[in-house]
Amino acid sequence: MKNTATQHLTIDTHRCTGYWKCVKHCPEQVLGKVKFLGLVKHATFEHPERCVLCCKCVMSCKHHAITKISQS
Repeated sequence: MKNTATQHLTIDTHRCTGYWKCVKHCPEQVLGKVKFLGLVKHATFEHPERCVLCCKCVMSCKHHAITKISQS
């Protein structure tokens, strides 16, 4: 099972189209790619513990698939 959330961020896998700017712009290499039958499907948090909440992935996703989780 691949991670679609960190403590601060979440990925909507239905909105993710594999644009990959989020993976490229993450300075901590938190994000990776989910593959199924050799096809790349969507982004995932491979190392969620590394997330420093810089939100570069959020800002780079033109499909708004990565969002910040509201903290109450």
